[in-house]
Amino acid sequence: MTKARTDYEAFEQSSVANRRLLREEELILDVTEALSEMLEEEGVTQTMLAQRLGKTKGFVSQILAGGRNLTLRTIADIADALGYRVHIVFSKETKGKQRIPTKESLTMSGVEFSVPNWKWNRSSEWQPLTKIETPQSELSAAA
Repeated sequence: MTKARTDYEAFEQSSVANRRLLREEELILDVTEALSEMLEEEGVTQTMLAQRLGKTKGFVSQILAGGRNLTLRTIADIADALGYRVHIVFSKETKGKQRIPTKESLTMSGVEFSVPNWKWNRSSEWQPLTKIETPQSELSAAA
């Protein structure tokens, strides 16, 4: 039995340009959702974030609404203003199906935010890291 394609699948498979457009929009949505959830988790308002960034509340609103192009620098600045670091994880697609990252990676559609010794995952739960992610060179320099 052949499964009927959804409109999404049909659009995705219609051209390389359309598939890339979908991936761009998915990433924008994932990042803006993650940023919004971080603000909520930290109890930081858009006004407070704007002050920390030295930007206007309108700038922050546009970012969280997906209306402003997010640069990697802007994402890093926002994460830093909230006490986070950004870690990017790429997942390979095979024959039209995306590989799902392992539970251990605690990814959020390829984007994960962390604070020292803790990671936040998509279910909004804080979990301790199994190991400290400090490079050996930093440990020996601090000794």
